[in-house]
Amino acid sequence: MRGGWLAGVLAAGLGGMPDTQGHATGADERHVVAAEPVSFEDVLGLAEASPYPSALREAAAEKQGRDRTARRLTQGPQILVMPGARVAPAPNRGFEFQASVMQPWSLEHYGRRRLETARAETEVLQVRARAVALEQRLAAAHAWVQLWAAEHQLALVEAQLEIRRGSLERLREAQVGGVATFADVAQGEAKLAATEATVVAARGMVHDRGLRLAAELARGGQVLRTSGEPPDPVLPSERELASRFAEVHALPQVALARLTSRWERARAVEAKAAAGTTMSAGMAVQREGTTDVLVFGSVGVQVPWSRAQTTVASHLAQARIAEGEEAMLRQRLAAQLGTVLHELQHTRRRLQVLRERVLPAAEALVAAREAAMSVGETTWVLLLDAQDQHAEARLAEQDAAAAWLWARIEAWLYLELFLDAGGQG
Repeated sequence: MRGGWLAGVLAAGLGGMPDTQGHATGADERHVVAAEPVSFEDVLGLAEASPYPSALREAAAEKQGRDRTARRLTQGPQILVMPGARVAPAPNRGFEFQASVMQPWSLEHYGRRRLETARAETEVLQVRARAVALEQRLAAAHAWVQLWAAEHQLALVEAQLEIRRGSLERLREAQVGGVATFADVAQGEAKLAATEATVVAARGMVHDRGLRLAAELARGGQVLRTSGEPPDPVLPSERELASRFAEVHALPQVALARLTSRWERARAVEAKAAAGTTMSAGMAVQREGTTDVLVFGSVGVQVPWSRAQTTVASHLAQARIAEGEEAMLRQRLAAQLGTVLHELQHTRRRLQVLRERVLPAAEALVAAREAAMSVGETTWVLLLDAQDQHAEARLAEQDAAAAWLWARIEAWLYLELFLDAGGQG
């Protein structure tokens, strides 16, 4: 028996992929067989290419292109033509004609304010596209890691199931030989049933997380599975990471709130300028019935009674709200990045303890119980308990490995964002 348990479980370690097709039955098998493989690198690309981030990028690009064609003058010339006739006195009767051309312009630079508002709005769209792309990348990457972890947990419990079946067969043989009791066999059957239930739950988890990954990639209705190995990001020192992460203002979520406030204030200035004083200048020509022709210069001023106070107040209120949102996001993201740094340390330490202490101790216990069993110095129940402890240690190790993997990937994705923001700045 010694070596059979350890070899079976070690062969289903973190490097192995679950043979889901070989063990799934019924509805589970149909789900798993239909699953499509996707690598981690593909996930990042598919996340950014999903409809919403793509639409935002396209909208920002189109808006920027149209901004270039906008003109500063917002009104064209006014042309007034007045044909008529002089009817009295009789000697002066004849055709008369008046025409004028006037060019208005804003004394409060409405055209320039309008262009400034348009550029501010384009910046908001661009940063919003970056913020949504970051959220999509993080969500899709996390979903991939969770699916990867579920697939490896399934591999472990399926290996444990095979071992449980072998143990039960040996228990029944031992009962026939008088070495094991009826209670030992019942214990083995109970553990086998519990492991079968665990396998069913693990298969359901794999299927559900495959659906979730597909949803994050806007491929609803499909079931995905992981392909290839997860990334092994190389991170700088914790001090450098902390220094980078301190620049919270560079994150697109914060920049979005900041630019939104600026955009709303620009809209307030534009609305005020649109309702401001307008001056017009031009010339008029008049032909009288006596055939005299007169030419006039003309200047006009339009003074508004309203200065768009309600519209201006609304934009200023939205700007103040965006400022508050920016302050809140700074604090929230600073705390979140602090958690990312903490998780790097915590998950690494947890995995180290499991691999260096807990797992070797569990393996040694199984080996000791198997050796004692071979000379009749222990019971089957104690051996099964030792196997359970070892299986739980392997599952805990796999869970810790997945948590440490995600901690490194999350830090890496944020670091790339900070480096990109630094390059743009």
